[in-house]
Amino acid sequence: MIMGHTKGKWEVSDELGTIRNAFTIRSGNTYICEMYALGEELNQANSLEAKHNAKLIASAPDLLSTLQDTLQWIDNELDWKYVPQIENVRGDIQQAINKAKGG
Repeated sequence: MIMGHTKGKWEVSDELGTIRNAFTIRSGNTYICEMYALGEELNQANSLEAKHNAKLIASAPDLLSTLQDTLQWIDNELDWKYVPQIENVRGDIQQAINKAKGG
């Protein structure tokens, strides 16, 4: 399957040490993005929120892969016709995958 995102493990670091409340997301030596805590009051809560947002971004490839595996399992292994709620869940999973892929 062709992926349109940077391959490899995405990690968060605060290597922008000269800039307070700033985090980078990288995959090895490949730069993905930066996350900053902004607002009128830069405090510990803002910084913690920015770090959590950065961690969520860094988990995106793993989340996408898990959703794709789950969708494949639903389609190939699960007799979901006997569990009507699965159709709604399947649709939500497909929408999330499409959103992650830019669709």
